Amino acid sequence: MATSENARNNMLSFFTYYADYSVPIPEEPGNIVIEDCEICGADRFLHYNFSGNETWQRYRPLRDITFKNIKVIDVSMPLTLYGTETNKVELIMKNMSVRMRKGASVSEFIRACNYERISIDEMSIEGFDGECIVKSKGNGNIEIKNINGLSNIKAYVLQTEEDFIIEKI
Repeated sequence: MATSENARNNMLSFFTYYADYSVPIPEEPGNIVIEDCEICGADRFLHYNFSGNETWQRYRPLRDITFKNIKVIDVSMPLTLYGTETNKVELIMKNMSVRMRKGASVSEFIRACNYERISIDEMSIEGFDGECIVKSKGNGNIEIKNINGLSNIKAYVLQTEEDFIIEKI
C-alpha cells in the first residue's frame, strides 16, 4: 500500500531549463532573472544541461540566467551548468544564502562546462564539505567574491578534464 512515508516530498530541481523542438522559440532565450525568494527541499538548485543527452534540452540554448536575493535550504546536489560549444551560457548569483541538506556529500557546488561567465557575489554556504565551489571543464571567466561559510575547500575553482557526466532528471 502506498503511504506518504515512502513518497517524495521534494523537488528534483528548482530550475530546469526546457527547450524542446515541439514549440518554436523565435528569439534567443535569456535575461531570465529570479529574485527575492526562498527555495526549500530541491535536490538540485539549477539544472541546465545542453550536453545532448536530454530530450527536453536540445533546441535553443539559454544565453544567461541571474539569481539574486535568494535563500536556498536543503539542497543536496551540485548546480549543473552545461552550455554548448557555440552558445556558451552565463550564470550570475548575487546575495544568496545556501544551506546544504544534512548528510549531503558533494565534491563541488557548481559543475560547469561550456560557459561564458560564472559570477558569484555575496554568498554564504552552510554545510558544504566539498573540495571546490566550481569544478570546471572549460575556460570561461569565473568571478567569485564575498563568499563565506566555507572551511575545508581546496580552491574556489578546480579545472578538470574528467568526463562531465550528467544524470537525466
